[in-house]
Amino acid sequence: MEINVTNRGGEITPDLQKHLDKKLRKLERISGGISDIHVVIVHERPDRRVEVAARVYGQDLFAEERGEDLLTCIDVALEKLVKQVKKRKGRVKDHTLHPH
Repeated sequence: MEINVTNRGGEITPDLQKHLDKKLRKLERISGGISDIHVVIVHERPDRRVEVAARVYGQDLFAEERGEDLLTCIDVALEKLVKQVKKRKGRVKDHTLHPH
């Protein structure tokens, strides 16, 4: 799995990088079908924005979250992506079991 992180208008601290790595590893454990992930962290006033794009089982998925706390934004955006991955993973399994 290839991971790209883009930071705009601010700094990624070591603690923030560690938190992001931990969350991305969780996502990787959930699905082996992720080929690449791109995370964009934007520091805008007054809020922060986190965008996460992932290629899962050949399909592009996207999640975004805005808020004041960057760690919370990362958590919420990645949870949104986890839900999408689980949904997509279920569809792939269902399609494999019951082809049309």
